[in-house]
Amino acid sequence: MVGQVNLRDASDKLGAMNAAEHSNWVNASRWLDRFDQQEALPGGGQGEAYRALRKSDQTPAFVKAIKSPKDPERRARFFREATAYDSFDIVGIPQLIESNAHLHKEPSAQLYIATTFIEGPTIRRWRAETTPDLDTGVHMVLALLQILDACHAKGCIHRDVKPDNIILAGGDPAQPKLLDFGLSYHEVPDLEFQTEHGQEVGNRFLRLPELSAGSLDKKDPRSDLSFAAGILFYVLTGGHPDVLQDGYGRLPHQRSQLQAVDVGDAVAFQVNNCFHDVLLRTVVLRTLHVIWTENLGDRGLHSIALLYFLEDNETAFFEN
Repeated sequence: MVGQVNLRDASDKLGAMNAAEHSNWVNASRWLDRFDQQEALPGGGQGEAYRALRKSDQTPAFVKAIKSPKDPERRARFFREATAYDSFDIVGIPQLIESNAHLHKEPSAQLYIATTFIEGPTIRRWRAETTPDLDTGVHMVLALLQILDACHAKGCIHRDVKPDNIILAGGDPAQPKLLDFGLSYHEVPDLEFQTEHGQEVGNRFLRLPELSAGSLDKKDPRSDLSFAAGILFYVLTGGHPDVLQDGYGRLPHQRSQLQAVDVGDAVAFQVNNCFHDVLLRTVVLRTLHVIWTENLGDRGLHSIALLYFLEDNETAFFEN
């Protein structure tokens, strides 16, 4: 009987060891203790980036190491980002390999996030070498919208969609992968960000008023919808939309730097949002207009599903 108890205890300990070994959350103090660096990569505002191999099993990984290690809010955001990769299980975003970001309240821990490494160019690099047609751009953004819709269904608003944060897997424009959830919003127990109302979030690719300092509306899925329209604009014209309207009231396609771009005939479409009976009108190419109306709702991304006008070749045209 004693022998059986000891055997059971040993089995329990082995099971606990195996669970710890395969956990995505590790108590390492720094990433170099667990990974061999292969290559330094361009980083972002939230962290340094590396291509690496895990020492224990040679798993290739994209490693992001926190850039502001002493800032408690940055450290908490880092943990929130890691939980997105760990829990969402969305095909179009990286999966968490491991992280120590759960140690964000321990100042000595050098926080890192290791995710699956996705081979391929960013949209920015791809666009610099390619002049895509309308069909390619539209179907790329349709795939991106499916990813964003899946994120929204998990309660996550990305808030930093831009060409540098989207990789085309294997260089295929129909296979976008959305990266960098460092500025995203989703609920994580015991995490609060009291200063967010007074901060600007988002990016300079397309600055949105609801993400500006002082705004109390930084959790709206329509922000990601706006960014997706900006990606379509960028893919088709090569230019940043920057702001919805400039100081002269001009929309992105009306500004001088794009007047010389040969974008062909104006193409437009309008889609009736069957969920809230709200009209979303998007005009692509030279007459690109995006009008975001009230009450679009958190299923608004479906209304941009969009680009079905390509399937039946029925288009409408709007004036400049």
